[in-house]
Amino acid sequence: MTGTDIKPLSTVREEHTGWYGAIVRHALYPEGVINIKPPQSFNEWIKSGQGDAVMPATSVERLRKIHDDLHEAGKQFKAAPREMSLEPFDRFTLLFEEFLNHLTRVEQDLAVENSGMDPTTGLRSRSVMMADIAREVDRMNRQGKAFSLAVTKIDDYETYAAQLRPEQLQGYVRQLAGMVQKSIRTFDDAYASAPGEFVLSFKQSNIGGGFRALERLRKALIEGHLEIPLKDGAVPLSLSCCVGEPHPGDNLELFINELRRDMRDSVREPGTVLKYHELAPLKRFVNTGAE
Repeated sequence: MTGTDIKPLSTVREEHTGWYGAIVRHALYPEGVINIKPPQSFNEWIKSGQGDAVMPATSVERLRKIHDDLHEAGKQFKAAPREMSLEPFDRFTLLFEEFLNHLTRVEQDLAVENSGMDPTTGLRSRSVMMADIAREVDRMNRQGKAFSLAVTKIDDYETYAAQLRPEQLQGYVRQLAGMVQKSIRTFDDAYASAPGEFVLSFKQSNIGGGFRALERLRKALIEGHLEIPLKDGAVPLSLSCCVGEPHPGDNLELFINELRRDMRDSVREPGTVLKYHELAPLKRFVNTGAE
């Protein structure tokens, strides 16, 4: 990656930081009429083709979506009445932080040849997962916002791996990863955490928000009609999921392993696609699949 690649992104960051600050300042001190125009540096970077040249198409599209959502949130925040609730401000701030975070990711990932991106799925890679999640937990501790995580695994993945060609199996995993990405919000994250497994990070969202994302994934899986061709005939691809809400002081690796264990040990009755498990006073989990 050359300096000419990085410089436009530095401009994008600087202009959006100034724009965000101007909008918040005007909300606090609204003297006079100020025309605060949203910066166009990111659109110019996209039009230049540099994004397409150095980033996977899915990453470019996601960054573009966060950018567009951020600008829309800024417009809504500016238009909100002075006695507004905190929701417009919180959404605007969250999207601003996530936009800057994703710009930094682009620079870091490209500097080490896309180490932050899983090449098979286009999702975030395991190598950056724990650092990303730890950063989100730190934000939870600072701001008091809810945060939840989910582990999702392809049922019988080992059987599929034994019977399918590697490139054939990767094709199904790639399709499923696309469904996972579409099921979460723009600023949430999904990681290819292990063969046939994904970890989903739901930012500023309690366990109910995580459940709703898994419900969207369940519906997408049913509508997608993914079937795996095995020796004894094709079988529908199904998932097991477990979602939980970490708390300050939790060991994150241990917490994710607990999600894996409870997902593995739970029993789903035939035909059941969604089942709750009340496992502890502070942790509620969901096991979900589609058949």
